Amino acid sequence: MVEREYQQFAGQFVIGKRLFSYNFGAILTRREQEIEEWLEAHPIVPIDKESIDETMRNNQNHTNLRLELEEIREAKVRWELGIYGICMEDDCGIDIPEERLILIPHGKRCAKCQQKREKSHPSKRRYW
Repeated sequence: MVEREYQQFAGQFVIGKRLFSYNFGAILTRREQEIEEWLEAHPIVPIDKESIDETMRNNQNHTNLRLELEEIREAKVRWELGIYGICMEDDCGIDIPEERLILIPHGKRCAKCQQKREKSHPSKRRYW
């Protein structure tokens, strides 16, 4: 198999040299579409004194989903390049367990590196 390509093999997916039980490429695409639909249906609106809580909640959801959408698109690129599921921290590079990817398909760090990052950058805490 060509390293940069993925192929379905008996219900499993080969990305680079790694075998996955789930088609994370399809999972990422589906989540990307869900977010795009939500963003389109719920545009950012100016803050209105009468519905300030709802407006702020909508706008915060917008911000969070845009960040997630960016992470999803980066993960799709890693999928296509055959490096999906590998911890992207400079000094790591281990395979992220599939169980973690099931919970956070667009994750780019193993749990250990994510914890280190959250401790060293508490203001940039992200769950993926």
